[in-house]
Amino acid sequence: MHRECGARPPEEFVGFALDCNFSVGSIFFSLASTSYLSSIAAQAGMDMEAAASAPTLRKRFWSFGDWPLYCVNDRYAPTFVQAWKLWESLIETLGYNELYQQTFDVDLSNAFNAHLADWAASVLIECESSGAFHKIARADAFRLIVLDHDEELNVGPDRM
Repeated sequence: MHRECGARPPEEFVGFALDCNFSVGSIFFSLASTSYLSSIAAQAGMDMEAAASAPTLRKRFWSFGDWPLYCVNDRYAPTFVQAWKLWESLIETLGYNELYQQTFDVDLSNAFNAHLADWAASVLIECESSGAFHKIARADAFRLIVLDHDEELNVGPDRM
């Protein structure tokens, strides 16, 4: 991530997201730049803060797949990708194959996914506390978000 930020023109970021599919163990890193989110707000005739909380724009504002720096771990965090492969496989085996496919217990599978999301959120908070984001220019409103692809948007920010 530091290499990516260093390779781009100086830019301020308003969000870092872990976009996850905990059923199969996938985790994608994404960054939201202030300029990108400001452009969405400007199109709506609002300032960025108002747009981020406006019910009509909130979903678009926090749509990770539309962020210019979506899923950057494959390009810029190959060490993480390599280290995560074993965990991804174990989570998929337990969470999807065993808890969901074999038992058909949706509640148990959802509880497993919620536990992983809470764990990922605590790790992300610990990373921020340890200075992992210190080379990234962060806006005052910088937010960390962990969201499973099946969750409603409001769950991610509330988890943090």
